[in-house]
Amino acid sequence: MKELTLIGPNIQKEDTKAKKLISKTLKGLAALAFASSLATVSAQDESGDETVYELSPFEVNESNSLNYLAQESVSGTRISIPLTRIPLKITTLTKDLLDDVNAFGTDEAIQYGGAERFRFQQSGVSIRGFRASFQVDNLDWGTDIKMDNIITERIDIAKGPAGTIYGVGSPGGAINLSTKKTSLEESGHIRALYGSNGSYRIEGDVTGSFDEEKKWRYRLSGARNREVTDLLFGEMTLDTLMPQISWHPSDKTSVEFQLIYQNTPDWNPFDERFPTIRGTRQPANQDLAPRNVAVGLAPGVPENFNVPGPNADRAVKTWWSTTTLKHQFNESVSMKVAHRKTWFDEERWTRFLMGGPNYDDSGNITNPDIRIGNWFQDKYRTTESIQADFNIEWGGQGDMHGSIVTGGNYALFDQDNLIFWDIGCCGQSTPPRGNTINIVNPSTDPNNPDWGFSTFKEDYEKNNWEDQIIHSERAGLWAISNTYFAGDRGNFVLGTRRSYSIAGENSVLRGTRYDNRGNQTDQFGGNTQSLNTYMAGGTYELVRKENDYVTAFFGYTETKDFNRYPYEPKAGSGVEGGLRFSGMDRKFVASVSYFDIDQENILRSDPNLGGELVLSGAESSKGLEFEAFYYPFDGATLFFQYVDQDTAIVSHVQSPWLEGNPAGDGGYETAFSGAFTYRVPKGEHQGAGVTLGFINRGEVAPFPDNNNLWALRHPGYTVFNLNMWYPIPDTNATVEFSVKNLTDEFYFRGAMIPGPRQQLYAGMRWRF
Repeated sequence: MKELTLIGPNIQKEDTKAKKLISKTLKGLAALAFASSLATVSAQDESGDETVYELSPFEVNESNSLNYLAQESVSGTRISIPLTRIPLKITTLTKDLLDDVNAFGTDEAIQYGGAERFRFQQSGVSIRGFRASFQVDNLDWGTDIKMDNIITERIDIAKGPAGTIYGVGSPGGAINLSTKKTSLEESGHIRALYGSNGSYRIEGDVTGSFDEEKKWRYRLSGARNREVTDLLFGEMTLDTLMPQISWHPSDKTSVEFQLIYQNTPDWNPFDERFPTIRGTRQPANQDLAPRNVAVGLAPGVPENFNVPGPNADRAVKTWWSTTTLKHQFNESVSMKVAHRKTWFDEERWTRFLMGGPNYDDSGNITNPDIRIGNWFQDKYRTTESIQADFNIEWGGQGDMHGSIVTGGNYALFDQDNLIFWDIGCCGQSTPPRGNTINIVNPSTDPNNPDWGFSTFKEDYEKNNWEDQIIHSERAGLWAISNTYFAGDRGNFVLGTRRSYSIAGENSVLRGTRYDNRGNQTDQFGGNTQSLNTYMAGGTYELVRKENDYVTAFFGYTETKDFNRYPYEPKAGSGVEGGLRFSGMDRKFVASVSYFDIDQENILRSDPNLGGELVLSGAESSKGLEFEAFYYPFDGATLFFQYVDQDTAIVSHVQSPWLEGNPAGDGGYETAFSGAFTYRVPKGEHQGAGVTLGFINRGEVAPFPDNNNLWALRHPGYTVFNLNMWYPIPDTNATVEFSVKNLTDEFYFRGAMIPGPRQQLYAGMRWRF
């Protein structure tokens, strides 16, 4: 990427102009920015100015990537700068790495970067024990992390102080997924794979330009992924489509239109079809038919427990529409304005055991009759946001220069979450006879079960219902500065963000029948709040010898997150420091870092005080991370990451018999992951290759604050993924074969969420 600098006489003029623009409302800013860009383009065409700007500072130059090793990132500073200048740990999963390990989705990919599912929640992701924010193209995503990688160009896992820049409540870090973009040149591929248990994958991706001048460009990416890990586990079908059109009226300006559509018409989740034995997950009995009652909340269910009946099931549809304007005013001032609208629609049918059995000293079950929950959920939500970034480069070619990135966003969130359940479900009333099941001797006759509740979908009785309606408005303003000194050997970074909860409403309506809408029983919100977050850090190159270097970095952050009004915000802080270094003429590139993070003022419901909310929660995490890229010989690449951390729930109040202050784990203690790839560099078999990916997680306590389940622990595991490919000579076709979970390991990716069992895939890829 070309270094953009500002010659002295223009500093005040452009800085004043930027301040005037930033002072406008964001919607006005977007309109003004767009008008300014068109005026600038028109003036350029009339004057014949042919100045070429190589790359927007908001884009990453992927041509600088060396296999798995990315050179630049926009994470942490919001503009593209070399990773060695960013004062925090960033793990980048490049497209090469994602392809070589054959990761179909983002939830599968992020495990290679040290992230994991967030404790007991399927849709959350955790970094260093804390829930992380999830971004797509530097905009808040606000939904599940299950995205198909057919749309993914790279994934940046920014740890530590990045939480300040990407929004409130992320002391552990943030994940930014960069989608594929349109291209000047025609290219594409089609791919088809067939796998175990009827699994299959079909994908396609094509890009190019409409006109000879290549001002109008397009991209169309899509996939259908059908995953059936085992007849006794779960299955999921995911359809993804991403059409894009971009307009490039000049080398300074581009406008991108992107639509992403994901549809999950069939999803039987893993955690709703699997048993336990006395709190420890066990493989399902291969002689039994598929289980159809969720047992994810019932540790201790016998291994041979099985009930026929309708499946737990989910159907989800999501749309994201994004328009992005990028414009380079001159060599020193540039901007990016983006608008995003999302729609999310989910229907879910679930029945589950509401507790586990009690055992006597001899191991015999003393209460075989377990309550059953049976409910239907219809959730719909919309979000809309507009976001702007301005980058101003200052200083000349002297000893000191830098950049200032300022911007803001405004977002609306609306959700209507309607849930129906049978009488006796979900703690609403004492279950009548027939709403319990004998887990020792359950009926095996689906026409004459010993459990009585309504059938899913067709005749759901809708005895009890709850409708939660949420509306919120959020805004934020930020500024990040980079100051380069000592001949570019050092960089001092400062960041701040002011976040506003402009308005909010959370209403809960309840009734005993759906035709009786009932009264409003709970409401909070509607109050304006604001809070500040800060980041400071720096990097300094200690040693430089030809292509090798040693760079030190340090970062400190103060993060805050909104609690319910009138409670004080969550308060977090973190510190991180480490070294980045390379050797052997950059055949070995590595980093090592230490971090220490705390978060307090977490709301907890105290049963000792009648369920009153109190600011007693606290969490902490500290540890050591090591990451390395090694190129031992021609064609070989090794990526490796190791994490040793101590995460803890310092205090909580969920269990009155524990006096409200037990300690618990907040995440895994140790983990390593990576991949070794060998690709034949030349000769008759040039291009053929093999990758062995590996993911390890240490022991974890998935329920640190959920009644007595905090003592439940999932054992550690190591999963290997094998991927091989061979290009057919004199064609554009490549034969592929892969094995996911090579050793058929039984493990848990999250709290009582079993990981996929062994899957075999074979197929072909055609490039054009």
